[in-house]
Amino acid sequence: MTLVLSIQNKIALLASVCLAAVLALVVGLSLEQRQTSEDLMLGASGQLLLTAAQGNLQAEGQSQALTI
Repeated sequence: MTLVLSIQNKIALLASVCLAAVLALVVGLSLEQRQTSEDLMLGASGQLLLTAAQGNLQAEGQSQALTI
């Protein structure tokens, strides 16, 4: 028994395959963008913490210099 698809079924099958490919592409790009955003946030938060720590050390140094 051979499988014979009508033109309408072939079009529906092709559209389904294209839709699945687009969905996979969108999901992949979304995951890549999430990773990029996460990397940027980690870098920015690390820089903010470093700046805050340096400010605290300078303030502590000035405070100790005044008490001497």
